[in-house]
Amino acid sequence: GLLIFAAIGNEQQAGPTDPITTQEQPTEEQTTEEQPTDEQTASEEASTSPEPDEEAATPTDQPTIDPSAESQQVAGMDGAGTVAVHMDYAPAGELEASYGEVEESQYGEYLVLTAQLTVEEGTMGLNPEQFTVETPDGESVSPATESYGLVGSGLSGSAGQEFSAGDQYTIRVVYEVERTEGSTLTFNSYTEAYTWDVPA
Repeated sequence: GLLIFAAIGNEQQAGPTDPITTQEQPTEEQTTEEQPTDEQTASEEASTSPEPDEEAATPTDQPTIDPSAESQQVAGMDGAGTVAVHMDYAPAGELEASYGEVEESQYGEYLVLTAQLTVEEGTMGLNPEQFTVETPDGESVSPATESYGLVGSGLSGSAGQEFSAGDQYTIRVVYEVERTEGSTLTFNSYTEAYTWDVPA
């Protein structure tokens, strides 16, 4: 009788060990199953994260336009609204770059343009290349490449895309031009050109 109890005792002792081993195996399997899920989640996050980042960056990256900005009514191919511009000069040291430093201008300072589009009807686009500086000697100057690395330029978010009625968007770009009398800023709406005097 003692042998039987001993054998039953051994079975009972072995019993809990077997289920534990059996339980460990599915745990490992679950862990193995979870890994691709984590990878999928990571890849999903990677694929979706740029969108929220861009949306978050859109308002915060926009510059603030000076209240003294000069505004004009403008019309494009598919809409109309206003463009307000403010121009000033600043040396490279006063301009903050996203990476590294802003290179010095050959003229000692940059013409800094802050432009704000407000769409009142239809749709309109806003692209930095629509703004050029026309110098007295007939040269047409596009925004300097330094513009695209500026902090608060508004160019990393929605700049260049279409905006609808009620939308407002602001960008800041710089021009490497000599500070002189007689230069004008031109905004090309693709249907008409609008001009402002550049301060000397």
